[in-house]
Amino acid sequence: MTLKEFIKSATERLTLIYPPRESRAISVRLVEHFCSLPAYEYIIEPDRELPPGSLKLIDKAIVEISSGRPLQYVLGYQEFLGRRFNVREGVLIPRPETAEMVKLILEKSDAYRQNPEGEDYTVRILDAACGSGCIGITLAANRANSFVYMCDLSDPALKISAENSVNIGISDKVRIIREDILAPDFCSKQIDPASLDLIVSNPPYVMESEKEQMRRNVLDYEPYEALFVPDSDPLLFYRAIAARASELLKPGGEIWFEINEKCGERVRKLLTGAGFKNVEIIKDLNNKERIIRAIWL
Repeated sequence: MTLKEFIKSATERLTLIYPPRESRAISVRLVEHFCSLPAYEYIIEPDRELPPGSLKLIDKAIVEISSGRPLQYVLGYQEFLGRRFNVREGVLIPRPETAEMVKLILEKSDAYRQNPEGEDYTVRILDAACGSGCIGITLAANRANSFVYMCDLSDPALKISAENSVNIGISDKVRIIREDILAPDFCSKQIDPASLDLIVSNPPYVMESEKEQMRRNVLDYEPYEALFVPDSDPLLFYRAIAARASELLKPGGEIWFEINEKCGERVRKLLTGAGFKNVEIIKDLNNKERIIRAIWL
């Protein structure tokens, strides 16, 4: 089978669960992964024959994806700001919105970018509800003098975070902690008061009433506890993290949250009421309120 024929056939099979454009993109990624070919190969060499062995692997992958299993779990990884992060069932798949928040931190965070005590100053960061570790590990990898605490209650998430820190080569710059961020004193035994420069979190924020808007590949495979909060208390995790942030952050330290686009003003009021200043709601590339930045003074 040629590349052109495969892309056409695979796209048709995948349109049973995905829109045509997304089905085509998935087909191209499968070729790229299983055949070690560049994504543009099907354009410049459409009549290139695919190895029979690769076709068997790809066909198995298409069957899994057609059943609803996310592409990232099938491949075993997700790209995140130029790095490959392992993912599998039990761990939330990194999203573009999260990458956008991390990119903004890399570009704009005073706590992350400045050295108030000289060039040897170590920036200390907490990634609360770390999941795959994509946030904390990326921040650690992009600053020479940094140390990141990463906490989660999920054992699969902690295991994946540890794997990713080793694979990306920064395991000496992170400490992975099993903690329930809803506990009133979470991380109190591991992190000294007023010692952090930055707290970042992408906590659960999808309201249970929004489940009907989500695809089957998310609902059936990704961890429920990493996604959903009750409609009666959608700020549950933000309130818990903000309370501890006021104790863990240094004066001038920052907190960054990924948020539900429907809750921006509510999270802003929560942070203002908790004593944070300069609370800024940031819109993502789709003009949705998805990120909040605040300063502890």
